[in-house]
Amino acid sequence: MIRQIKAITRAETAQLFFSPVAWLVIVLFSFQAYSNFTSNLLGIANDQDMYGMVPNISKELFSGIRGLFPSVLNYLYLYMPIVTMGLMSKEISSGSIKLLYSSPVTPFQIIFGKFRSMAIFSAILTAVLLPGVIFAAFTVGNIDFGLIISGLCGVYLTLCAYSAIGLFMSALTGYQIVAALLTLGAFSFLEQLGSLGQNVEFLRPATYWASISGRADALIEGLVSSEDVAYFILVIGLFLSFSVFLLQYRRDRNKWLCAAKYVGSTVIVLIVGVLTSNPWLTVYYDATRNDDNTITDTSRELIERLEGPLDITTYVNLSDYSAWLGAPSSINDDIKRYKQFMRFKPDINMEYVYFYDEPYANEDYGTEGAMPVLELAQKFAKGFGIPWRKVLTPEEIRARVDLVPENNTVVKLLESSGGKQTFLRMFDDFTRIPEEQEISAAVRRLLEPPITLGVMTGHGERDVYSISDEGYAGFSTSKAGRNALVNNGFDIFTVDPRQQNSLAVSDILVVADPESELGGADMDYVFSHLDRGGNMLVAIEPGGEKNVAALLEYMDVSVIPGEILCEDTDYAPELVPAVVSFYGPALSYMFPPGYAVTMPGCTALDYVMSPEWEAVPLLLTPDGTRSLALALSRDVNGKEQRIIVLGDADCLGNMEMTVSRKNLSSINSFFCKGIFNWLSDARYPVDVRRPAPVDNNIALSPSDAEIVSLIFKWVLTALLIAAGCIIVIRRMRC
Repeated sequence: MIRQIKAITRAETAQLFFSPVAWLVIVLFSFQAYSNFTSNLLGIANDQDMYGMVPNISKELFSGIRGLFPSVLNYLYLYMPIVTMGLMSKEISSGSIKLLYSSPVTPFQIIFGKFRSMAIFSAILTAVLLPGVIFAAFTVGNIDFGLIISGLCGVYLTLCAYSAIGLFMSALTGYQIVAALLTLGAFSFLEQLGSLGQNVEFLRPATYWASISGRADALIEGLVSSEDVAYFILVIGLFLSFSVFLLQYRRDRNKWLCAAKYVGSTVIVLIVGVLTSNPWLTVYYDATRNDDNTITDTSRELIERLEGPLDITTYVNLSDYSAWLGAPSSINDDIKRYKQFMRFKPDINMEYVYFYDEPYANEDYGTEGAMPVLELAQKFAKGFGIPWRKVLTPEEIRARVDLVPENNTVVKLLESSGGKQTFLRMFDDFTRIPEEQEISAAVRRLLEPPITLGVMTGHGERDVYSISDEGYAGFSTSKAGRNALVNNGFDIFTVDPRQQNSLAVSDILVVADPESELGGADMDYVFSHLDRGGNMLVAIEPGGEKNVAALLEYMDVSVIPGEILCEDTDYAPELVPAVVSFYGPALSYMFPPGYAVTMPGCTALDYVMSPEWEAVPLLLTPDGTRSLALALSRDVNGKEQRIIVLGDADCLGNMEMTVSRKNLSSINSFFCKGIFNWLSDARYPVDVRRPAPVDNNIALSPSDAEIVSLIFKWVLTALLIAAGCIIVIRRMRC
């Protein structure tokens, strides 16, 4: 049996490489691949020449948006039908298939022998990429070989899968052009298969698994999973089986047995395939140097601490314009985003609930001419293919969960086995969906009490619910803001010390620009907060220091009279680009030294070195002569108490969080997160940093890259053409 397979493989491989078609494909494949590769190489060399360093060159060259492997996969489907179209169709059209039937070889031996020849050809096509890999290995410092090897495997497995499909299509007809068109049609069908039946719950996992679209993406990114490898093996096995069944049918003419084999093998492959995608059965290996495809150690530690199953329920209001985020066609992609967490906690259960209710988040809600709630929901349900019987009424959804505080928009509810719950929201930005930091923050809320943030009110302080330019909603209570504290582990409430029913205890107290002097009850509350070791943020405006004079005196902080002006910029002198001091990184990784924080109207601060308080400047004037923000700490009952004093309250306002100025870049939003990262003892926002990439330089100048481009695109192409011509011509003379 093995001898027959080897003989068929040897004969088919020889015939393949003695054909100009195979060499034409190799030449075109090489030229197109290296056109992209060298263009990317030249771009990296230019960037390095201009900016000095290019981070993560391995990914940029091989797996990024413009990388070699993704570009190769974008046009492989064009080449393989040309190569595979004659594998069986030529046997059928020439009549030699009858000789094969009468010879002592089985249909399995015929098909497997021909597939082995295509596997060899696929290996040669993959090997065409090796010169680029070898060149990169000698020019890129600390290249990530794991990423590259995984990517090559992804390319090779895709080629083998295309070969098996093309082999079956070639066996269907004696016309090679028809076989090529059928192969293209099969590729297109498998690409689109993942969008079929997504509205039918029992079909959704099967059709999504069967789609070949993006199947090699994880391998190209450096993540090897048993699910993806099993997919290629199963698809190859399925189409090879189809080819064997077809040859058996042509010999035996038992159509019912053949049909049963087709249906049975398809069902078995789908069942096994869906099982391989089960989180409990999936095995992963992250081949990248820094485990770029794996959640960080912090996130992993949090998810592994959860005991029992984690239920994630997505509530989708079909009257809300954001309902598409939870449409049935998006469910599998949504689940895929959480697979990084499922690797370490397979018992994550995801459910999707559809309802209709008042769409408070819609821009036209309540306006004249807006579509009625019920009519809008029915329209979306019909468009998404959701049976109306599965849509909950307002009464039914309200009896289940109160989503009014969430504006009845698309939201996820996480619930632990102990009954603890927390919301995970969608965001009003380009990405929209929650990412690792937000998901990990939600998981931590299920494990630990949230950080409570009390905001002083009653004296005209900054309003954490206001969306005005000076308001503080952007960094604090904005549920649609990804960076808002409410989405990063904080519970926020207001405190008015003059009202006894609002004197809740908080972990962090915010006193932001009171417009009148804090009275006795106010200071009693503040001092009691400080005496028990609570942390604090104090923000003042020029001239407003008198309203918190007692508090500043308590902390040995003084204000230098007057307002800081900066006339060295293109903007108003009052707009000061404060600079993070070199003390910043010692407090939090979110305080990068040297970066600017815009402060539109600020006052300078001074402090006294005392045995009780340890104080360091956090923000400085551009010339480094004045402190504009201070970080203070002391020991209270064995715990480090942390306080930040800002010489400007507007730097945390909604405007400075979002405004973009020409020639004046700022990090106000990031700096704000750093403030609360330090004040929360680094609990939030969750630290999901990864090790910095080390493949940051390439030993190649732009002029060198131009020469390399010529060699890879033209010299290598010429060598392949010469090799092909020599082999084909020598064969023709024999």
